[in-house]
Amino acid sequence: ATVAPSPSATPAPPAETPAATRVITYTVQPGDILNRIARDFNTTAEAIIELNPDINPDSLRIGDVLQIPAP
Repeated sequence: ATVAPSPSATPAPPAETPAATRVITYTVQPGDILNRIARDFNTTAEAIIELNPDINPDSLRIGDVLQIPAP
């Protein structure tokens, strides 16, 4: 009788995980707008929003503390 080989349990390769994003914190000052903050930190408004889902990008409040992706 022929015995079929049992399938070997091959673990799936680990999913690609992005390197831990380094962040810096920034406190919103009077007159700040998201696009200018992004430009000043050499990033995008979208990247800042992604790290700060609770903020209203159209209405930053003085004193809000933002996480900014470090270059």
